[in-house]
Formats: sequence, C-alpha cells, structure tokens
Amino acid sequence: MRFLKGHMGGNTILLLFEEDFGNEGDPLERVLYFCSPEVLACHEAGILGKSSRKGTLKVRIAARTSRAYISACGGLTQVLGQALASTDLGEHYGLKIPENGSSEILLDTEGGSVPLHIEKKGNNVTTWTCMDSFVREIGNSGIEAMEIQGIPLLRVGKFLILRGEDLEEALPEANVSALDHTTRRIIEKVQREFLALRPQASKDLGIYDRKGNKDSSFRVLFPHWLPENHIEPACGTGTVAIGMAILHYSPDLLPANGENLELFMESGGSPILGGPDRSSLKFFLKQGIVQKAKFSHSFVELTARGEIIEGGDRAFSIRNRF
Repeated sequence: MRFLKGHMGGNTILLLFEEDFGNEGDPLERVLYFCSPEVLACHEAGILGKSSRKGTLKVRIAARTSRAYISACGGLTQVLGQALASTDLGEHYGLKIPENGSSEILLDTEGGSVPLHIEKKGNNVTTWTCMDSFVREIGNSGIEAMEIQGIPLLRVGKFLILRGEDLEEALPEANVSALDHTTRRIIEKVQREFLALRPQASKDLGIYDRKGNKDSSFRVLFPHWLPENHIEPACGTGTVAIGMAILHYSPDLLPANGENLELFMESGGSPILGGPDRSSLKFFLKQGIVQKAKFSHSFVELTARGEIIEGGDRAFSIRNRF
C-alpha cells in the first residue's frame, strides 16, 4: 500500500491510493488501522481515486476517532495541496500544477465538490480550500445555543464549540489554556452529555478565546475526544465552525459593507490553546449571513512517503522512501 503522510500544524493526515485496495469491498477498517498509533499515527486519511472529470480528484475521507467516513477535513485538503504541488502525485492523476503560478483543482468528496486554489512559488506552496460545502452543511443543521454543567456552548452543525473565557469562569482554579486535569474532566463531562442530548452531532470539538487580541485574531484548539487523547492543534472544519460561533457571539465583527470578513486563528504545535502557526479564514457574506468560506494554514509539511507491506494477523512493515 503506497502512502504519503503529512500534517497541518500538527493535524496528521494519511493519503492512500484507491487502486491499491483492489476489489476487496469497503476499505474503511484497513484505513483506520493504518491511521492507528501502532502504524502511521494519523488523525484522518484520504483515499484518492481517479475521476472522469478533467481537473478533478476523487477523495473519500476517514476519521480515526469517529471510525467512519466524514464529509470534510480542511487539514487533509491542505496536506493534499502540498503533496500535489511538491511531488509527482498530481502527474499520477493527470493534474497539472505549474512550477511557478497557480492552479485550480476540484475535489469530489462525499460532502460535495471542494475547489482547491494552489499557489506555488519555488518551494513555497499555499493552498486555499473552498469550504462552501461545509458552510452549507452547518447552515442545514443550524447553530444552537445550549448550557451544560453550567457552561454556555454552541452546537455549530455537528461541532461542539466552547469559549475559553466561559471555561475559565466556571473553573477559576484551572489552567484552561494548557488543558490541565480539571479542564479535561469538565470538557469530557460536557461532551458526553452533549452527545447524549444531540446524537446527530459528532466527536468534533473546538475551543477558542481572544486573550488580549484586539483585532480579528483568536486562539484555538481542537480536543475532539479527550478519552482517547485525540487533540488536534489545528483543524480546518473546526476553524470554520469556530468562525461561525465567533459571528454568533460577536456580531459587531461584521464589516460595515456586510460582504467580506477575514479572521485569523493562532494554532498549531503543542496541544494547548493557540500556537505558533496561523490559520486564515475568509468569510463571504450576504446580509450578514455566511454564504462561502476559504481557509488556509501557514504551516503544512510532508513528513513521510513509502509503502505499507501487510502480512498475516495484521503484521506489517513500512518502507520509507521520502
């Protein structure tokens, strides 16, 4: 099984090739095993396949914690953009990425069509992911204010969003930014009760605060499922969900013309609130309602390329050649 591995600010991504799975039925369980800490330790995986449409790449996305296919993953699209621009992956699928310049690639996903705008200048690659389909998903599911364990929260589509300031008020002795033991226990309680009340939601959780930032910058973290220590320092869909929550709580941030808004999220690195990296989120609004969104992250890196060689009883070896 050929693979590429990379990360977006610590959100680890595995890329696999659909043709390597043959005709053995749904590959989900094998993909999740490859993502496990015992093998390649990735949060999400993308199964890449050829499309009959020009300039299009088919992608199925699997999440390790959810143990299911999911509709969107911003981190995966960022790593995929880097791989298309930095390796022979684009050539393999008949996609042209110029050495210097920009290109548009369309991803065919279960959540809808996702355009990628890839800009390459020498060794520098920037990918802008169009998150419109995920914005529509949130719009269809709605935003709902709730209170659990005395803590205000928002359900933003399938996401649970918490504000760091609300956690600090409820836990004055805790170190919320570092997710200390006290903070973790209350988040686990809140999330379990939330999922019991809203079983249509997922194990997707985002925390944000402003912490002294006076412009459109926020600190974010994504402790999706603490019982398994699944904490993503950066998350594309989570950034969009937090952006929607920010507008819900802070409508004063809406621009005077009511059309466009850019937010910045400090994230990445260690599993603490904030980080050394920066995500950019561009909202395109109509009458104060988000219609479209674009997302990019400042630090995307490919870390491994090779082959998983499978044996009996789930034995495997990895031949790294990247």
